[in-house]
Parts: sequence; C-alpha cells; structure tokens
Amino acid sequence: MGIIGKNKKSAVRCVLVYIIVTVGLLMFLYAYTNSYNKMNPEKIVPAMLTVSAEKAEFEIIGREIEFDLEFFKPESKLFLVLYLMSDIEIRAETAVLTRTASVLQHSLNVLSFRHGSC
Repeated sequence: MGIIGKNKKSAVRCVLVYIIVTVGLLMFLYAYTNSYNKMNPEKIVPAMLTVSAEKAEFEIIGREIEFDLEFFKPESKLFLVLYLMSDIEIRAETAVLTRTASVLQHSLNVLSFRHGSC
C-alpha cells in the first residue's frame, strides 16, 4: 500500500475520532442538562444562540458568552480590511448574501405592512 492509502486511512481515522469526541461531548452535555433540570427547579437548556443587530449571545449550560458584532458590520473598518484580503469567491458570496438579506428584509417589511393594515 502506498502513501495515498496511508493518507486515506489517516484521514478516515481523524474523521472518526472527531465524530466520536463530538458525539461524546454532546451526550455529556445533554446528560448534565437533564440531571440538572431534574434536581433544580430552575431549568437550563444545553445550548442556545441568540443573535441581534448589535451582539450575539451564546448560552451553554447556563453560562452566557457575548460577542460584539459591531466589528462585522459592512460599515466597519475591520470588515473592509477582511473583505479586501479575501479571495474573489468569498467576495462574490458576500455580495450575494448581502443582496439576498436586503431583499428578504424588504419583503418582510412589505409583508408586515400589509398584515398590519388588514
């Protein structure tokens, strides 16, 4: 068996180890949450992500982590630097996603206006 066969085996082993570790962590997370909820009146969720315009909140087992999203707005300097350093494919995807988001937001505004006037 040549080098290609060894590389495939190594890649498959890495993927299997990743899947086993990820599933194990998820099982631990759900078991901890389940036992905590049975013993305490205050209930917690395993994980929750809340995204608003200014920040993203990630809650895992009752602990919150907040991320400021001001740096990732298209108007920020960091966004401009990252955009200019990126490949052309990423720039095209960013343009499509930004355009799609603005069209969807406009459609939602129109629908909510129509629904509100009924």
